[in-house]
This record gives sequence, C-alpha cells and structure tokens, in this order.
Amino acid sequence: MWAAGTERGFTLLEMILVLVIATLVLSLAAPRLSKLMPGMALRADTQKVAALLRKIRADAVASGQPQALRWDPQLHALVPDQGQLLPLAAGVQFHPSGPKGPWRFYPDGSSSDFALELSADGNQYRIDVNWLTGKVSIHD
Repeated sequence: MWAAGTERGFTLLEMILVLVIATLVLSLAAPRLSKLMPGMALRADTQKVAALLRKIRADAVASGQPQALRWDPQLHALVPDQGQLLPLAAGVQFHPSGPKGPWRFYPDGSSSDFALELSADGNQYRIDVNWLTGKVSIHD
C-alpha cells in the first residue's frame, strides 16, 4: 500500500520535456537517414531485377518456350515478353554489360550471356547471368 502523498507517475512538464528532446534528436538524425535512401532504393531494385530474371528463367523452363526481357529507356523499366514490366526508382541508373538486349532464357534453363549493372550515387551492383545454367547472381 502506498503512503498518502507519494503518488507515482510523470508530470505534464516531464512528458513535454521528453517529447522536445526526442524531436531534437530526430531532427538531427533525419538528414543523415535521407542520405541512405538512394542506396536502399538501389539495393531493392537490384533484388527485384534478380527476382524477375529468376522468374523469367523458371517460366521458360515450365512453358518449354523461350522467354525474353528488354530494357525500355522511355519507361525506365525492364519489360518481359509476358507479365508486368518492372520500373526502376528514379535515381537508379541501368547499364547492360554486353549485349543490349533483348536477353533470352531458354527451356533447358540456359540463357543468352549477359550482365546488368544498376547504380545510384556512387554505389553499384552487378547482376550476372551464367549463359550455361541461367543462374542469376548479384555482386557489389
């Protein structure tokens, strides 16, 4: 049992002081977090492109028909023969290394020999596709 007059809790002044300090900390940290965003968008787009390549390869094997993918600079997107296009974030730049496309995956799992490079703000990822196996791998 608590003795009279010794109530526990926070005063309104203490709560306001905590909120002011939290606001100051967040306002100082926010500009630093925004610098990380282009790198995060680049990484996310790289993962999405690799996933799309793997899906197209799987579709070629499952359907028994070659599947292709091309880059559309006007849309700033990758466009598969079948399925939805994959737009890239505005700050992400796309550079095919090797043939400019269309890039093909075949029913036996193989592919045309190509690599794709995505970059933003000095960061870069390379997606390699092994022509013999169609294996998709990401490199920093």
